[in-house]
Amino acid sequence: MKVSPAEKMILMMLCDVYEKLGIEGEIDHDFVRSALNSDQLWAFEWNYNFLNDINLPHENPAVVKEVVDILDMWSFLESAFKQLGEDEKQRVITEGGVFGDTIEFAGFDANNEDHYSVAVFMIKDLRRFQHFGGRELNSHSESVQGYKRMLEVFLPMRPGIHMGKMTADQVIAVMKARRFA
Repeated sequence: MKVSPAEKMILMMLCDVYEKLGIEGEIDHDFVRSALNSDQLWAFEWNYNFLNDINLPHENPAVVKEVVDILDMWSFLESAFKQLGEDEKQRVITEGGVFGDTIEFAGFDANNEDHYSVAVFMIKDLRRFQHFGGRELNSHSESVQGYKRMLEVFLPMRPGIHMGKMTADQVIAVMKARRFA
């Protein structure tokens, strides 16, 4: 969705009118304002199904698809790690090149990666991937390239992951890809 500067100003003024008059309707003016302020216009179609006209192409920016895939992958990884036995956890840490003693999504670099603002908006405003909510999602170092290497391993295996549970070997394979090209 494209919004001209004039359209953005009109929408922001309408948000102010909604707020001032206390209008409660299908459109959440706080959500609209947040999407406009953070330039996450793709989120309008995610939040308001009536905008998904079948005659119009629905396209997310590539960064949105990447963020969804990365957050999904980390959801699988964190869940799998928690369900492993202590011996398997230690093996994952040793063989998978895990930083620290657990597997946890570290976020994106807020200064250099557009993925950060998309992830924050998706979690905070769209209320997706809520288990990442409340975390500091700024990794303070660039991470997307490592996550992309991990996705190259994870995405082909995702359809075969039984009941959403990954084995220690699968977790190790994905984690190794992060550090080694």
